[in-house]
Amino acid sequence: MSPSYQLPDLLSLTRNFELRTNRFCRPATVASEAWLFSLKTVDMHDALTKAEKTLLHPMKGGLLAAVCFPDLDLPQLRFLTDFLNILFLSARRLQNAPNSDGSGWKCGGMGIDHSLGHHELFQ
Repeated sequence: MSPSYQLPDLLSLTRNFELRTNRFCRPATVASEAWLFSLKTVDMHDALTKAEKTLLHPMKGGLLAAVCFPDLDLPQLRFLTDFLNILFLSARRLQNAPNSDGSGWKCGGMGIDHSLGHHELFQ
């Protein structure tokens, strides 16, 4: 039995492709950022730090959602944009936290509970 080889379709890399952005990209992004800036913790402090507020727009969560899903309507795109922005911010908190207490996740007896309902931004 002879070995078989499958070569990649290199010509497809040079063909034109359609790149579309959802027409609701800008309003979904603006609404999502305004909502995130208005979030408060239970003790009425801002949920986002000053650094997170500065980095929110350059993260381009709304643009990513709009390019990945060009046919969504505004409420669906807004929901996805909110989710991606919160996911990016929570990942950044987890990455930059010196210990589990600073990550935004509520710590359980056996360690960090990673269900979304236990993260302060997802609450």
